[in-house]
Amino acid sequence: MPAQLPRTLTLSQLWLLSIRSFTTTSIAIVLSGDDIQLVNDNQLKKDSDLAWTEETMLALLKDIHSVDLCFAFEYDEAYPGLELWAHRVILSRYKTLANMIQKTTEAMSEEMNDVNSSKTLLEVGVPHAVESLVIPVASFSFATLCVIPRYIYTGRIYRSVDTNLHAISKFNGHLSPNPASNYRKKMFVLWQTTDSKTPSDFNTVTWEELLMAADFYGVVDLRDRCESKVISAIKKSNVIETLFNIGCCFDNVKESALDYIVENMRPLMSGGKDPFEPYKFHPECHNLVMEVMRRRDRKA
Repeated sequence: MPAQLPRTLTLSQLWLLSIRSFTTTSIAIVLSGDDIQLVNDNQLKKDSDLAWTEETMLALLKDIHSVDLCFAFEYDEAYPGLELWAHRVILSRYKTLANMIQKTTEAMSEEMNDVNSSKTLLEVGVPHAVESLVIPVASFSFATLCVIPRYIYTGRIYRSVDTNLHAISKFNGHLSPNPASNYRKKMFVLWQTTDSKTPSDFNTVTWEELLMAADFYGVVDLRDRCESKVISAIKKSNVIETLFNIGCCFDNVKESALDYIVENMRPLMSGGKDPFEPYKFHPECHNLVMEVMRRRDRKA
């Protein structure tokens, strides 16, 4: 029989407690009469059960009552001041994200202990500062980051972002370099609703944008899938751009782009044009041109 759990916990809390590796061992919560039970994925045999699991994860993704971590986009050019919320326990499946969360928590703990040096955070009852961590985002757009938690929660890639599927808030002001000053007391959070001025849809996120973000946050399975998509999309019109903008960061993309250039050098240089000219000041331009020449010599 599945394990019985106390009914004093909320459904969201039960789900968070039961989440492990979603892509390997899924856990579902089944409500049966007055009992709340955990069911292993081996018991979820029907497509309807699996669909229910994904629907539940999507419901959790936008559950403003249980989220406890937000990514703050102070400098997003299109939509500054938005915050994207998620659950620490779910994001922590990935080592890089877990380290970010731990580092932010420790920094906040140090600040709080400096203020109240006679008590630890546990002794003061885990204040709101720890319940709502804030991680600033400066290198990626709000739309790009929306794709990542949805993938982590469901295992599916949706590059067309619908903000109605996420827990989103709006903040005014500026983020502090002091992590303890950036916490959010959820009772004062300005949640964005479907009838707000926040757009419900964004432009489709490119595979290149998603690849860079997935790599930065260590979502390795998503990174690998994005990398394959970028490689499969290499063609005459984008191979040079892909080589310099993406290939310099990802070896597999670089190898594929270099091979394509060597195989298609004649059409790339038709009309006497130099396909490398726009990147002549790029720090890797000389090395990449030399590598193309070496590969052509080996091929000959």
